[in-house]
Amino acid sequence: SELLASCGDDFTLFLWNPTKTKKPITRMTGHQQPVNYVAFSPDGRTIASASFDNSVRLWNGISGKFIKTLRGHVQSVYQLAWSADSRLLCSSSQDSTLKVWEMRTHKMKIELPGHADEVYAVDWSPDGKKVVSGGKDCVLKIKNRFISIEIDGKYIGALPEDLSFRLTKLIKSGNEYQCII
Repeated sequence: SELLASCGDDFTLFLWNPTKTKKPITRMTGHQQPVNYVAFSPDGRTIASASFDNSVRLWNGISGKFIKTLRGHVQSVYQLAWSADSRLLCSSSQDSTLKVWEMRTHKMKIELPGHADEVYAVDWSPDGKKVVSGGKDCVLKIKNRFISIEIDGKYIGALPEDLSFRLTKLIKSGNEYQCII
């Protein structure tokens, strides 16, 4: 049977089985501000919720049990979009960024900056190769999939997946890195 998830201003979510009962299966708590978006992964195994508390929370798609909090945004998270294979989740935020989360590790895979203001909407292209976003800056952005650059496990940037280059030197200066190509 199909399940339904709902969210609201009371900081909670509910998991329902509307074909069997009018009562919720479970109440899901943990957000510290209103929850404004909820979405099942395409495979139905995970529910993701976005909140004004700057976080994304993951829940078991059958039981509603809490799995993990994803932190990285510095302002309210507005919308979420799952990749078709359920491996990636993209979040849009008031902080003008998109963040792509890897579901295997529950870590941020990449940050996609580029908007000049709040990002209200996000979705994946049907082929899963592009992320499309729109926001308060009245700009529609279409981003190709990106490759995350990490040094010693720390995210330092991103490059388009279809860009090929040879990194000849990496210079660290304080907390910044310079790539010589």
